[in-house]
Amino acid sequence: MRLKSNEDLQKLWVVLMRERNMLHSTRMLHEKRKTQMPHKSRLAKVRKSMAMVKVVLGERRRELDAARKAARAEGRAKEEAERLEV
Repeated sequence: MRLKSNEDLQKLWVVLMRERNMLHSTRMLHEKRKTQMPHKSRLAKVRKSMAMVKVVLGERRRELDAARKAARAEGRAKEEAERLEV
């Protein structure tokens, strides 16, 4: 999943949201009818997949923040060095 582009992850997220909503609707219908919902494990699988997408996006966000912080620190060090040379 880490190899997928942000666009692919966004599309996957939308598909998972639709599936989750459909499963919740189905579950509510079965609770109302007092019947057994078939394939209950699908909801857990969807939740796990959504959690994995969030993990990957969180990792990417942290890496981007770290790169920005390093770039700012490098820029400040360069400015300081230029100031001391004058």
